[in-house]
Amino acid sequence: MEQLGKRETLKLTLKNFSYRFSADVFSRLLLGIVGIILANYLGAEENGRYNLVYSYFFIVVAFSEAGLFPILMRELSTKASEQNPELESALMGNALVLKLFFTTITFCIAAVLALLFPSLVEVKKLIWIALFALYFHWENFFSAAFEAKLRLKFPALIQSGMGLLTAMAIIVLIFLKAQLMLFIVIRTILAIPETMLYVLYIKRFISFRFKPSPQLMVYLLRESLPLLASNICIAIHLRVDQFFLNFYYGKTAVGVYAAAVNLIEPLWLLPVAFANVTAPLLARVFISTDALHRYERFYKDCFRLLNMVSWPMALGGTLLSSSIIGLFYRPEFMEADLPFSILLWGTIFVYVGILNARLMIVIGKQEFDLLFTSSSLMVNIIFNFLLIPSYGIIGAAIASLLTFATGPVMGYFLKTTHDYSLTMLKTSARPFGAALLMFFALFPLKDHPIMAVTLGMLLYFFLLRLLGGISNEDVTLLKSLVQKERLFDETND
Repeated sequence: MEQLGKRETLKLTLKNFSYRFSADVFSRLLLGIVGIILANYLGAEENGRYNLVYSYFFIVVAFSEAGLFPILMRELSTKASEQNPELESALMGNALVLKLFFTTITFCIAAVLALLFPSLVEVKKLIWIALFALYFHWENFFSAAFEAKLRLKFPALIQSGMGLLTAMAIIVLIFLKAQLMLFIVIRTILAIPETMLYVLYIKRFISFRFKPSPQLMVYLLRESLPLLASNICIAIHLRVDQFFLNFYYGKTAVGVYAAAVNLIEPLWLLPVAFANVTAPLLARVFISTDALHRYERFYKDCFRLLNMVSWPMALGGTLLSSSIIGLFYRPEFMEADLPFSILLWGTIFVYVGILNARLMIVIGKQEFDLLFTSSSLMVNIIFNFLLIPSYGIIGAAIASLLTFATGPVMGYFLKTTHDYSLTMLKTSARPFGAALLMFFALFPLKDHPIMAVTLGMLLYFFLLRLLGGISNEDVTLLKSLVQKERLFDETND
């Protein structure tokens, strides 16, 4: 890894990113489209019930995963360079035991808690069915190994295939006019073959040593506990607003708000895939004693690329929000228009925040990620409590926007994270300028979305190049990627 230059690093990143992102786009966007069809089929109230079940599931999954997987990725990335297969096997085996333990504890607690919250009692049976999927929710566990080994081709095929299978199953159920419970049963069952496929493939390059090692388990737990707490905070603040809405306004409001959220969350596929692919490379560069300047250049380029995408998405999406909601949903969901616009601005902070969280893990400072996420959760709960009773779904969206901004703003005032937050700010200037000019130029076309999107993309990149957001070096690098040169042996599947 020490021999990788900027061009080779970019090639390696793009190769693995293309696998991960293509699979995410195909499977999750496909499921997102099917989710839109399902929402229209169920109607606002039943869609609210469906989203309450999976909002609860989304939160409890964070407990079951215990924050282990980013730590596992980091350890496998650094230990892989030491060619230590025995330690790799021990890491995987002991992490697996910990995952099973936390899954069992989570299942028991979550099943009981579903009886204690009044807003969940009427969907408790649906929740219990969904909870069985916890025992087959291993995608992130195996992804940690795939990412560390830079072998994402076959896992991408699994993800794409299962996404297609799930989408087809939901469409068939809609065609058969199935009840809500059957959709949840099918989603739970389909988690089983996905896990089996991951197990079959991973045995090809990592063996499992199931002999427990208390010392290794304690190390993994000590490193992952800040991330466990952080992931719980994230899960709660991403879904607690729907429970507030259900309490004050009922399931119809949840269904309408969820319609906006379900369009926003697929947009996060890009930074998640990008951060997961670049994190192992950043980890390997960071531990190299002579590579600090390359590490800094690498993460600055990462922030710059994410800002180049998030700013035009936020401004362009705000301009076309009414058309977007009207395109995907029937009239009873049109109130999701303004919340959708507000949440789009939150994606700017989500994009840089996801990468920043990975950087904290890379440098061994994951406690700062916990500081950011716990502070964000406090902001979220306070503003949900203040805004939702009076402003409903608009208040929920504003609370989410303030929550997403909390971590990047806090990071600027802390010594350890100041440089990262400063980089976020500096690398956003030119993309913001180009996106703002694009917004005003396209304003007359806001009622013509196809024309606005087509011209907007061309205009944005022209303006970004004009403002220096795309340099001559960037153009040269992109041209060099077209050349069919063999990458290092370690990248071959």
